[in-house]
Amino acid sequence: MSIPRHNGSRHRAPLSSRWSVAILLSISALLPATETAELTKPPVAKRIPEKTTLHNDSRVDEYSWLRDIEDPATRAYLREENRYAEAALESLQPLVKSLQEEIQGRIVQPTTVPSWQEGSYTYYSRTRKDSPWPIYCRKKGRLFAREEVLLDVAELAAGEKQLRVGTFLVNPDHTRAAYTIDEGGEGEFSIRLRDLSSRKALGDLIRGAADNIAWSADGGSLLYARRSGAGGPRTVWIHRLGEKQEDDTLLYHERDREYSVRLNKTLDGLFIWLDIFNRNSSEVRYLDATAPRGRFKLLAARRTGIKYELLHHGESFYVRTNDGAPGSRLMVVPEADTARKNWREKVPGRAGTTLEQVIVFRHHLVLFEKRDGRRLVRVEDLDGAGGHHIEFPDHLYSVNSWQNREFITNRLRMAYSSMLVPLSFFEYNMDARRWESIHAVSFKGYRRADYATERIEAKAADGSSIPVSLVYRKREERAAGPLLLRVYGSYGINLEPWMNPLDLSLLERGATIAVAHVRGGGDLGERWHEAGRLLKKKNSIGDLIACIDHLVKAGYTTADRLVLSGQGPGALAIAAALNERPALAKSAIVDLPYVDLLNGLLDKSVPLGAGEYDEWGNPESGEYYAYIKSYSPYDNIRNTSYPDLLVTADLNDTRSPFWMAAKWVARIRARAKPGNLITLKTRLEDTGAPGAGAPRDSFLRERALQLAFIIDRLGLSGAPVPGDGE
Repeated sequence: MSIPRHNGSRHRAPLSSRWSVAILLSISALLPATETAELTKPPVAKRIPEKTTLHNDSRVDEYSWLRDIEDPATRAYLREENRYAEAALESLQPLVKSLQEEIQGRIVQPTTVPSWQEGSYTYYSRTRKDSPWPIYCRKKGRLFAREEVLLDVAELAAGEKQLRVGTFLVNPDHTRAAYTIDEGGEGEFSIRLRDLSSRKALGDLIRGAADNIAWSADGGSLLYARRSGAGGPRTVWIHRLGEKQEDDTLLYHERDREYSVRLNKTLDGLFIWLDIFNRNSSEVRYLDATAPRGRFKLLAARRTGIKYELLHHGESFYVRTNDGAPGSRLMVVPEADTARKNWREKVPGRAGTTLEQVIVFRHHLVLFEKRDGRRLVRVEDLDGAGGHHIEFPDHLYSVNSWQNREFITNRLRMAYSSMLVPLSFFEYNMDARRWESIHAVSFKGYRRADYATERIEAKAADGSSIPVSLVYRKREERAAGPLLLRVYGSYGINLEPWMNPLDLSLLERGATIAVAHVRGGGDLGERWHEAGRLLKKKNSIGDLIACIDHLVKAGYTTADRLVLSGQGPGALAIAAALNERPALAKSAIVDLPYVDLLNGLLDKSVPLGAGEYDEWGNPESGEYYAYIKSYSPYDNIRNTSYPDLLVTADLNDTRSPFWMAAKWVARIRARAKPGNLITLKTRLEDTGAPGAGAPRDSFLRERALQLAFIIDRLGLSGAPVPGDGE
């Protein structure tokens, strides 16, 4: 059993595409009382000019000193910004508390848990009503059997607010488990092992690991990845149970710092394969899981722009690759001779279609495809009985493979949601073509019939059609009204059309929720990503502006009734668009903004820089330097009035470091015209309610504040407006 975290990208996927509803199923904390702040004027950061010159171009950075978190002046400034934000937003606190209660009151306590079959056990995780920490459990057979608690994370936490379990992985004979723990919240894990019959910890302890492990076929050895210097993991080690870590053997060391390694195991359990990758290229090596101390054999060597994924069936490898097909195709390779001349095409590439994922079961082949922004799931019978597409009830939806752990099965497990349907987990019988619900989320007072969705298209400056997904309360005729527009648009990440339960607090008050599927994301496949990266990155920004203009022109909203929202690179797109057109929107939520591109990419001291070059370009090149500088938000702030901004930062976030937000806000205050509200809220180590210790506590407080900010700026009612059916 594996319950992984998806952390392959240095930038987190936006909240709305991360299946975050599970966090909300047991939210219990309320916002603590806030002391009345005395600040009435925004802080003014001191200016210490620092000049740098590259490519005969000089830049002066007055706020470079804010990068030094060890400088007491930096912490003092961040605390002053927090106090100012609390004072400026103090009038929203009653609404914030009301929203927290509203969100919690909407939750229907489920009678089921998301579970899956593996071997003769049913596995699942759950939480207690009064605790944020997960409990990993199983039952022999189906869910009516007696519960075995495998690991109660609360027992490990012991007051450690930052502790989290990454991967929990049971060995092949289901007698032991290995799990990774990040105790400091900084992404460095230790690995611990546990005997499942006695629930006692084994003596083995592995430190300095990545959140990436795999069991040998006999369960006697554990393979794990480690970092080697800055950046992602680049070494693979094997640990034999009962031995000390210093006796572990190095199996692979990736010397190229531009690449990282990731361990995987084929679904039939016969091979452990190594994905050696950077942003746009990969290499595959494999190892017999019954002989894990052998050498990783090369299957497909790295080539710029070519990616691979390895699967296994019978005596053949199946390889999903974009080699020869921009949207990817599926090749079959004989296990006995993997020479390129023996590769045969199983599923050809098709124009306009992206093959995003493949699962090979004993009797079925499952293909997750994307066409025209819509995800399709195709099932083919490997015994020659034909194939079919799975039909879904909505036009705009998100569906993903979920916890498919059995090789010999006719049941496909999926997670499904749409802009009208809360997150649900299903089993699909591939032979009978029949659905069976595993677990569904529901919300009090929500009636699907009260709402409608649609997808429209905006025209970009170059004529490209940019999709925009919308959900809103049904009305007799369209009228320009309050609207929240989300954007991401980087790393090929999709902004999936799913139901974010927090959005109900806006929808019930009459707002429209829209998602701009701009280039740079993966919403229309790899071509969409390619059209918004490197020297085409400005397409993401232009697409956002085009979407806003279309929404206004088509009568969905007006600039003074529009709020923008983006996280990380999505916040960059918003910030850059506001530099070009400051009057685009009434206000914006700028969450963990990645806005100081040149300084971030040129900094060799942090893992942020080199690994991002495939997305943004390397400013050591004069061409990329000039291009990045031309749109980097921090370098293009204007002497004009910006809309109201709620900016957030996190002291422990290395992907969108706190200093980017702090410097950006400081420079806007210094250069822009005064008048509108600019607030910065930074999550510091010592923040949070006393004794709360729960990630969901701060999650709920922060999201409730953002919702209150949106409601206030859009002039919405403080209380939900009943629908026709209520």
